[in-house]
Amino acid sequence: ERVQDRGSLVWVHLWDPHAPCEAAASFARANPYHGEVQAMDAALGRLLDYLRQDSAWEQTTVLVVSDHGEAFGEHQEWTHGSFCFESTMTIPMILRAPGIASGSRSDDLVSVVDVATTLAAALGLKSFPESVDGRNLLELVPTDRGVYMESYQAYFTLGWSPTWGWVNRQWKYLDAGTPYLFGLAADPGELENLAPGEVEVVHKFRGDIQQLFDLPALPTQLVQGQDEELLQAIQALGYAQ
Repeated sequence: ERVQDRGSLVWVHLWDPHAPCEAAASFARANPYHGEVQAMDAALGRLLDYLRQDSAWEQTTVLVVSDHGEAFGEHQEWTHGSFCFESTMTIPMILRAPGIASGSRSDDLVSVVDVATTLAAALGLKSFPESVDGRNLLELVPTDRGVYMESYQAYFTLGWSPTWGWVNRQWKYLDAGTPYLFGLAADPGELENLAPGEVEVVHKFRGDIQQLFDLPALPTQLVQGQDEELLQAIQALGYAQ
């Protein structure tokens, strides 16, 4: 239910496309993953058609984003989770909002970390913590920013080293005990490790990551005690402790 003259937020979480890929018969494709992508696209289409019937549509912000990509054997990885290669790190993000021209595109580097700050701005929230590492994409100004990434799945399940990394327009740095540096423009498959010859770049990225680690963590009371049923559902998905 939407309250008149008050901002509201709807979060829709679609699980597919996700392994095991078993698209409905009407979306059957040679690659079942592609079938699940099309099924999700159709579901989003029905939601957007419904929203367009509301009188508030012209003032509505819609942000569609994937939480991760999917690997099909790249670097010997299937599905996702263990590594941070581009097959799972590069994702689609679509933003529709008042003031953004239809069909416009940006090649600036953005991240899922920008989702919360962008939606908070769309809702007119003024008290969002300044220490949060995210940008308001409604006021996107081109920068040479870097974006952090990490994977702890193999650390918790297999006892491997955790993987973390940093990417900007020119470089991608990964470290899981051994540093890796890739020039994505010339090496999109991330096959040639340039770290041994680019010590200064590796050192800078390590410093950027450390600055991020040094930021204060969000206080846990932001989620505790607000809605216990919602919190339990979020915990069941693995998004909170």
